[in-house]
Amino acid sequence: MLRAMSTSPPTARVAAHYAFAERIVYRNEPHTLQATITKLDFAARPSFEEFEQTCHQRLEAERHVLTDGFVQPAGTSPTPKGFIAMYMGGDRTSGRLFSGCLLLVDATLFTIYVEGAGAEPQQLGDAFKAIVSACRGAIRPQPAPQPG
Repeated sequence: MLRAMSTSPPTARVAAHYAFAERIVYRNEPHTLQATITKLDFAARPSFEEFEQTCHQRLEAERHVLTDGFVQPAGTSPTPKGFIAMYMGGDRTSGRLFSGCLLLVDATLFTIYVEGAGAEPQQLGDAFKAIVSACRGAIRPQPAPQPG
């Protein structure tokens, strides 16, 4: 099941480019796991409070669609170029498990979301860790090429 990853913008100050999100979706071959990566550019870099508000809205959206489940945030912390927040959860009725990461780099929000119904928790956790690690490595600022 494809889930929308965008939430309403935290404030009008950062909203100018909010509507233009890019999304990549990957499903494994037995279709037990799905990963969605979304990139969303803001007009200005959100403050920590605005980032926390966006995270809160995301968690509330998750809770809203659960029939009999839970959402467990893992905390929010600063990074060299922004902030990161992670969460996990599940729905006992559908058997769906999910893990999410919101990563703000300057004025760009990356959302990494892995979900699965029928997947083993370890399989989902391993896939989530690998995807988050790869994404964080890919979006780290690269050193400028040296002349000569």
